[in-house]
Amino acid sequence: MPAQRSDYRDILVVMDTTSQHHLSKPALETLSKARELGDQLGARVEALILGTSVDTLGETAIHMGADIVLLAAHESLTVGNVDAYFAAALPVIRERKPEIVLMSATPLGLDLAPRLGAALGTGALSDATKLEVDETERILIAKRLTYDGSVEAAATIPRHRPQIASLRPGAARVGFPDDSRYGSVENVEVSIPRGALKVELVGIEDAPHPEPALEAAEIVVAGGQGADFAQVRELAAALSGAWGASRAAVQFGAAPAERQVGATGAHIAPKLYVATGISGQFEHYYGVRDADTIVAINADKDAPVFRYAQYGLVGDAKEIVPKILEYLKRD
Repeated sequence: MPAQRSDYRDILVVMDTTSQHHLSKPALETLSKARELGDQLGARVEALILGTSVDTLGETAIHMGADIVLLAAHESLTVGNVDAYFAAALPVIRERKPEIVLMSATPLGLDLAPRLGAALGTGALSDATKLEVDETERILIAKRLTYDGSVEAAATIPRHRPQIASLRPGAARVGFPDDSRYGSVENVEVSIPRGALKVELVGIEDAPHPEPALEAAEIVVAGGQGADFAQVRELAAALSGAWGASRAAVQFGAAPAERQVGATGAHIAPKLYVATGISGQFEHYYGVRDADTIVAINADKDAPVFRYAQYGLVGDAKEIVPKILEYLKRD
């Protein structure tokens, strides 16, 4: 007899691990969001942790919000090996019948979610910047900005189960661990047929000069079209932070796409965010709104960025940033 919608319960989070065998930050963000949604629905949260070495991660997931942890270890579950993740996750989801399946919208999650959706005869809501639930209908609502950040679109999977979605990294904050929480940890047997692996991962190499990651940085200095990016990088380095760019600067070719900050780029939550030469339209604000302190430098005193910045300097960023650098060097 085909499964009925009422047969599906609880939330399952597919969590990946880093090459150092830790839970990734985006995975922890997604678990925190799952805990929030689970509390609203009165649902348990299950964490399916996949990797080559996961034995020590169960307690961490429990403290971060999971009620049940499923540990799935296999030598093929290396970073980014989506074929292996798909083969390992699919039978678990089929067996446990969660009503919602969440994962982070990393390159792995963006590839994995639609594969699972197709295999399970349901849909996948990709790269959400907000996840909400209709508590009465128990429907997941995934929202994201479209049309260059001018429109917020909402999508649902009203009829089919499970409801699968991926959450953009940085769109949720990692919750505080609760050492008093308790739950169960189970080992899941993983069988990955040799034919399931269509791509062989031969190795992972760091970039020759890796840049500090935007999402993890406590200080971020970003530039727009009105900025000198040599100065932006120098100021970020002087503050021991990371550097970023506005969408306009990326489109203009002043910075690579992986440095873009905003609704269509990285969502960041640093302690200090310095916007130089950035007008700060809503698309940009959406990606930096979780920063503790925002400092804006812009020649246009009416620039939108000044509406949400705690501190503002009106003037040419190319003239002001060198003065800040000079001051920092004196100290």
